[in-house]
Amino acid sequence: YSHGFYRRGQDSAALLMFEQCVGNVVAWNAMTHGGDGLFLWAGQSTMDTGAGGSNDNVFWGNDFSWAPTNGMEATFSRNAFVANRVEGSDHGLWGGYSFGSRVLGNRFVRNRIGIAVEHGQENVVAWNGFVGDSTAVRLWGDPIQPGDWGY
Repeated sequence: YSHGFYRRGQDSAALLMFEQCVGNVVAWNAMTHGGDGLFLWAGQSTMDTGAGGSNDNVFWGNDFSWAPTNGMEATFSRNAFVANRVEGSDHGLWGGYSFGSRVLGNRFVRNRIGIAVEHGQENVVAWNGFVGDSTAVRLWGDPIQPGDWGY
């Protein structure tokens, strides 16, 4: 973040979970003011083959507020987001290509989009609170996907 010059954070993060992070519990932390609060990526091997991923992690009761880009970003993966707080971000949760994830009982406050999921599959979104977000939940898919992905 560089006030007045650049605000997106260039994928800097308070917590980086990068390639094949599986079965972790992240609970009761304050991870605020990063480019992303949480940046979790499944990994290049998942992108190339469609196998593996950063799956079955639980994020419980954390504060991911004031990340200029995404409070929580978890792509190409299956995880649980329960009772977290995200305030003042572009996206509270960015879950591009997420599948089988659970987004339960979180509090999204004054984000541009509370929950944004592009090309998601079989996710559960329930019991979340939205206060002052421009859009609470946005789910969509593009008609064309990159042809070089195994995912």
